[in-house]
Amino acid sequence: MKKKGPTIRDVAKEANVSVATVSRYLNNKGYMSEELKHKVSEAIEKLNYIPNQVARSFYSNKTNLIGLIVPTICNPYFAEVAYHVEKAAEKNGYKLLLCNSLNDVEIEKNYMKMLLANQVDGIVIGTHNDDLIDFDSVDTPIVGLERFLGNRTIPTVSCDNIGGTLKALDYLYNQGKRKIICISGAPSSKFPADDRKTYYSIFMQEHDLQGKLIYVNTSFDLNDSKGIIKEELSKCGSFDGIFATDDLLAISTLQVLDELGVSNEVSVVGFDGTELITSIYPNLVTIKQPIKEMAHLSVELLDRQIEGETVPTFSVLPVSLIC
Repeated sequence: MKKKGPTIRDVAKEANVSVATVSRYLNNKGYMSEELKHKVSEAIEKLNYIPNQVARSFYSNKTNLIGLIVPTICNPYFAEVAYHVEKAAEKNGYKLLLCNSLNDVEIEKNYMKMLLANQVDGIVIGTHNDDLIDFDSVDTPIVGLERFLGNRTIPTVSCDNIGGTLKALDYLYNQGKRKIICISGAPSSKFPADDRKTYYSIFMQEHDLQGKLIYVNTSFDLNDSKGIIKEELSKCGSFDGIFATDDLLAISTLQVLDELGVSNEVSVVGFDGTELITSIYPNLVTIKQPIKEMAHLSVELLDRQIEGETVPTFSVLPVSLIC
């Protein structure tokens, strides 16, 4: 038979205090002298006692768990998001349940149900699929990361997609580029990043330039993306600049341009600026999102909601051009 670990009663006996005193220490409830705290802490360390999180959650009405749902951590952007959300969660006293949905709507729905069933204290959502659940009917605090949820009353954290788009296009324009194509993922009304396509069109109209939007519905798969980009660019005639709405699309585009033998004639600007991509492709011109700051703000807004505070419904953080 497997030997059971030490219990809260064992800790109380070792510290020569009551079980209620140990419970107050574990849940940080009520006043305790420094002497008592030290005695309980020493007993816990000596016995290698691991508190029962389920039991503690009944006492505090908190599980100290938060969830994060992302499409795929194979994508450098979401991998960096997950890293910084976990760091912020730990800093704020939470453990993170990472749900990697493989961009499958049914998996995302099941993860949502699992997180809610396990009574997590809050959820950060960066999914790419629509209509997972009726978010407006969920009592659990939620933050959308570059994602609008429900009737847009749920807090959303975003980078400055409009400002970033204009920085990218200004860069190309100042380089003398006039035939600029935009390569983007599939259109949707659920993402603040859709402003990248919208303001590309506005910029081109304001500068009396002819452009074209190319939609790539498989931006998570570089090989499929390359095939679509190559096919679409072959229909475009002459062009001298490309604005790609994420860095993976920008990399696929650069590879296609190299295959077509026009890489020296066409300038490309991406969007994301993750540490991994900028280290592998140091010459890539891109708009850098403040991913760390966005992740930390998402957890901060979640924590404030958990504590009963009202938080802003839309927070926008500045971006920068890396060239």
